Amino acid sequence: MGSGKATKYMATKVKENEEAENEREGSHDGPLLDLSDDAVKKMIKAAKNAAMSRWTSSTRFFLRKR
Repeated sequence: MGSGKATKYMATKVKENEEAENEREGSHDGPLLDLSDDAVKKMIKAAKNAAMSRWTSSTRFFLRKR
């Protein structure tokens, strides 16, 4: 009665998990970004500069508090 629904749900969940595993196995691992692309290089450089700027300003802030 009620267990039929639970079994059906569990069976579909197992099937979904197997399909997801098969998709992952079929995909090839590789870089997500083309690091030779100029736009990507520019983006990485901007992110590094922004992080350095935040680090510098926070360091100055904490040194003034001493």
